[in-house]
Amino acid sequence: MRAVVTQQGSFFPCPFLKTGQRIRIRGGALDGVEGVLNSHKGASTLVVSVELIQRSVSVLIDGYDVEAA
Repeated sequence: MRAVVTQQGSFFPCPFLKTGQRIRIRGGALDGVEGVLNSHKGASTLVVSVELIQRSVSVLIDGYDVEAA
């Protein structure tokens, strides 16, 4: 962490999230959508499940702001 902060490049704080954790998207077209953080082929995805129809969909979330739900 110290090495990152002392460099002259740009850095931005982000939430500490773990695979399997419930998260919420903030901003953009998917603002407010909640689901479970997953990883598929190295990319961060959000798994959204609809209990009523017993189905889930995985959405690529790279570039979205997310927070713990």
